[in-house]
Amino acid sequence: MKKFWASLHDRFAGISYLQALILLLFALVFIIVGSLADEAISAKFYFANNAFGAIFAYLGPYPGYVLFGATGVLFFINWQGEGQKDSKILALLCAVIFPILAGALYGYECLADAISNRYLAAVLGVLAVGAGDVGMYYLCRHADKDLSYKAGLTFLFAGATVLVLLYLLKKAGLRPRPYWVMAHSTGTNDYFCNWWDFNASIKESFPNETDTSAFESWPSAHAGLSGMAVLSVLIPSLNPKLKGKERYFLIGAALFCFLTGLARVSDGHHYVSRSE
Repeated sequence: MKKFWASLHDRFAGISYLQALILLLFALVFIIVGSLADEAISAKFYFANNAFGAIFAYLGPYPGYVLFGATGVLFFINWQGEGQKDSKILALLCAVIFPILAGALYGYECLADAISNRYLAAVLGVLAVGAGDVGMYYLCRHADKDLSYKAGLTFLFAGATVLVLLYLLKKAGLRPRPYWVMAHSTGTNDYFCNWWDFNASIKESFPNETDTSAFESWPSAHAGLSGMAVLSVLIPSLNPKLKGKERYFLIGAALFCFLTGLARVSDGHHYVSRSE
């Protein structure tokens, strides 16, 4: 038992396994509680068009897109100083393409909710994410080349995995959002679904529904992308001045994820079971 307890204090990327386990247990508790009382909790804490929900509707996914765009920045840092011209060109392309791609996705998927012109939203998204990735460059520009390459691969794999899984599961789950359920349910029809139901019949019953995103409550893209903020614990390894401060990044990321999930429950877009 002592050996097991001691192993929990071993560290990976500056974070102990015990700290990671505590966060996972908190998330598990929210999933279990939400799975048992999703509908009741959402009905109690839903406040249409509240400012808290609106702010995190745009802010929540931002860290995920910035870290995904930072892939190119970190690859550029890794390739700095290379003598080969081809390597420099490839490094510059990565440093430009990844932030533009991440920014366009951020604008198209998030900012477009407030800006009707999706092209303008994409441009603003590129500017917003680009600003974050410029900051990432100045924060990590003196990083060890190998560490920057490994961190870049981590951000790339995590971002691609999250985005693909979110898209596929949303299209497969077709869970109605809480605000839609509360607006359409009557005394005889309750359109609430559990996250494990994978029930397409409700959407099929409303073929003329113009709000297609109303059936994308599971899983939460905002929670998934905000969850990528946890990867910020790798930043101290890329900046010697931040060495030993990994726990602050972990605490900040956990708090940010919690607030994002709470905001998405408050504005009726997600249930507790899939917002934490």
